[in-house]
Amino acid sequence: MVVDDAKLLRFVRYSLGGEGTNNLTWLPRVITDATVGRLNPHLADLVANDPPFCAGYRPQCLNVDHFALGVYLTVLCKEQLPGLDPAALETALRHQPAYQEVFARSPYIAACATWDTPGTEAPPPADPNGTPMLLLPGQFDSFARPEWSRAHATQWQHAWTFTAPNNTHNTLGYDECGLSVRNAWAETPATDPDPSLCSTPPSLTFR
Repeated sequence: MVVDDAKLLRFVRYSLGGEGTNNLTWLPRVITDATVGRLNPHLADLVANDPPFCAGYRPQCLNVDHFALGVYLTVLCKEQLPGLDPAALETALRHQPAYQEVFARSPYIAACATWDTPGTEAPPPADPNGTPMLLLPGQFDSFARPEWSRAHATQWQHAWTFTAPNNTHNTLGYDECGLSVRNAWAETPATDPDPSLCSTPPSLTFR
């Protein structure tokens, strides 16, 4: 099994954005082994079981039978990519072939060239009627970084953010910490979320 630099980058991103913290606990060891040309068994297992075009491109790779590719492409191509700054992306990826392979030559971006579907209208404002919103990024989330959520929260009038500690992307799917904060905030959505309700976040021990 061959893992080149681009594939390693994809699985690092997947570990920072995937399901729960299990893959994250292995990440330092996986990277350490890769620096000396050794394929860590945990990484080998992830690569062998990776669905096509998933790890590193999408935050989660479980239950792929229920993945709606058409819906995903419509949202990506018609709502997200128009906000991409190609010049900024090129500058960020310059002289970094692995990052160019993963981010600039994504198969999903390539598919957008021929994905001709409705949805060309500009998306409505995220906060059209002053509806309160709570953004719940994970501390290690590589797909929705906490600093991005904080930046958006300052732009929207009725938005709050809470970063789930020791978590990756699915902050509501693997522990009660984020759920407790979300559920309490829903009772009083005009107030800040209470971080004290997340006093016992999921443990994170690097292997």
